[in-house]
Amino acid sequence: MPLLKILLPFLFFLTSPTLLAQKNYVPDSLKMLSYKDIVKRYYKYEKDSLKTKLYAKAYLEKGKAENNFQEIFNGYHFMSHSNLNNNLKIIYMDSMVFISKKNNNNQFIAKGYFIKGNEYNKLSNYVGAIDNYLLASNYVEKTEGKYLSYTIKFNIAVIRSIQGLQEEAVPVFLECQAYFSSTDYYYYLNCILGLSICYNKMGQYDLSSTYNDFGIKESVRFKDYLMKDYFTYSEGMNQYSKKNFAFAIKNLLISIPSIVSRNDKTNLAIAYFYLGKSYYDLNQEDEAVKYFLKVDKIFDETNDVYPDLREGYEMLINYYKSIGDTDKQLFYIEKLLRIDKLLTDNFKYFSKKIIKEYDSNQLRKEKKSIEESLKYNKLRFFISIIFLGIFLVIAITGFILFYKKQKNYKYKYESLMNNVHIYEEEKNIQEVTSKNVSKITEVGIPKDTVSNILKELEGFEQNKLFLQKDLTLAKLANSIQTNSSYLSKVVNTTKDKNFTSYINDLRIEYIVEALRINRKYRRYTIKALAEEIGFNNAESFSKAFYSKTGIYPSYFINKLKSNELD
Repeated sequence: MPLLKILLPFLFFLTSPTLLAQKNYVPDSLKMLSYKDIVKRYYKYEKDSLKTKLYAKAYLEKGKAENNFQEIFNGYHFMSHSNLNNNLKIIYMDSMVFISKKNNNNQFIAKGYFIKGNEYNKLSNYVGAIDNYLLASNYVEKTEGKYLSYTIKFNIAVIRSIQGLQEEAVPVFLECQAYFSSTDYYYYLNCILGLSICYNKMGQYDLSSTYNDFGIKESVRFKDYLMKDYFTYSEGMNQYSKKNFAFAIKNLLISIPSIVSRNDKTNLAIAYFYLGKSYYDLNQEDEAVKYFLKVDKIFDETNDVYPDLREGYEMLINYYKSIGDTDKQLFYIEKLLRIDKLLTDNFKYFSKKIIKEYDSNQLRKEKKSIEESLKYNKLRFFISIIFLGIFLVIAITGFILFYKKQKNYKYKYESLMNNVHIYEEEKNIQEVTSKNVSKITEVGIPKDTVSNILKELEGFEQNKLFLQKDLTLAKLANSIQTNSSYLSKVVNTTKDKNFTSYINDLRIEYIVEALRINRKYRRYTIKALAEEIGFNNAESFSKAFYSKTGIYPSYFINKLKSNELD
């Protein structure tokens, strides 16, 4: 039944047409696009994971900005789809379920669990897959979503078949086939394929061939030639069961190019396995071993194996034993032990899980629905009170913090406008006392040198030379004909700050005054202001401005502009 697992549609279309389709910064230009345009770009660059993540995040942020629940759901689906990390994929899928529950939308809760189940199925984590399919089934029964309900039934039937419960899977496939025959040809064909494989496993080989022939005709009718080759592949396995080994080889070899084109390694491994078995039964042992080794290579790449394939490893062990290659015999014994553990983890537990938690759940449904109806109103009221309380606490706390922050910014702004303290520190420092000079001379700088440096610095400040871009300690020292060490010590002692802070403060003092008296500068961008006064970028300018004044330049400029209007 692994064939069906691989052929399951990704089901983006389940939520809306747009669903077909964190760190990254999302430009505003992307957020202005329609959802449809974002999806087009997403799929245009589908092979570029960085771009797909960017478009996925743009979609999600647009949905959040518009408070559009369905598009937020779709956005999380995009984020999951674009992420290569399996753990992050699941986290984004959990977010889909969370927002659906938050919006009390059973249909979307079911879709979220269903999509998550598909991801676990894709990873061969059948425990996770069935758990999520069962949860999806519980929620979809509270809606009128027949399509999703049958899709979930189909997937659970697939897992039943994988686990060897073909007798239970067949009636479900028949039920799904009847529904999908008029709603979705792809699922319809997969139901036929599921039946052919189930009947093969049940030993009803002629009935399996009947369904394969029917599936081929229906695939041609729908012009789905890929599915036609999968039915040919299924018939190849069935012909092996009928002991028509040459016919089995012919069908399997015909189907392999289509399987390879899908990068469908699971079914490719199974095709190689049945080719190996066919050649083995035709007494072409060396040819058989080549195909069993191909199966093993795929296992090394995927760490994924099915119960049927186990026999191939037994044959490899016996083959290498027969030719006396004990190293390879031991190698495949150890590998088979590893495979047995995987099969135990993924399959033995699972058949019990399906019976107990899927079928038993059906029997307990009526009792649970009665209990839940009694609890629902009380629970809803209780949860509403809790959420209201949390909302009020968050809102009040946020308002208080915002108010304090704005009040502090306002005080800093008024201080700047009134010249209260931005320059007081500098005026005091400008008065270089003999004690200051003595401190410098004590560390080895001649008094005359100190005086000359201070005189040069005075001219440097008066001529606004600190506005030069890429100004460094070494450049300034060279321009005033001294060395970097002397200049640094004089600045540290007389200005009570390091050279970088000295230059930054001079620049900030200059631009604050310029903004106060010259409206022209208020029309500049932060980046333009930064370049105007010698900073390399807007970020370093903003940090220096905040360090000096306690507010950001954007706030200061906006306040100046608002005062103009007043």
